[in-house]
Amino acid sequence: MKAEEKILEILEILISDKFWFNFIQLGIILIFLFALYKDLNRNRGFIIGRGEESRKLFMTSAGVIITVLISVIFQISNYPKDGRVLLYLVDIIIIIYFCFYSSWFTNKLVALKNSFEKRKF
Repeated sequence: MKAEEKILEILEILISDKFWFNFIQLGIILIFLFALYKDLNRNRGFIIGRGEESRKLFMTSAGVIITVLISVIFQISNYPKDGRVLLYLVDIIIIIYFCFYSSWFTNKLVALKNSFEKRKF
């Protein structure tokens, strides 16, 4: 096999739905495991109460993440053919955990929002 053919074969793999679907799913699972690790090993010295604005941020974030990352993936790709409902449910459970139960993730969301608000345009 020539070098050009190998490069084309690698490029075909890199632009395939199968590759990107698996890449995104692996990313979601790795971030979930990292968030779970951070939440289980955090210092429980004090608890921060969240106000109305933070709760709106978490609700909006959950809606956006579910809509964009999950629904679009399943609508633009027909991979995988089987098990889509199970993957969808697992992803929704992970996102609900991120946005409503993971202190690590919600702190990152609040920090991102604060840095965006302080940004000069």
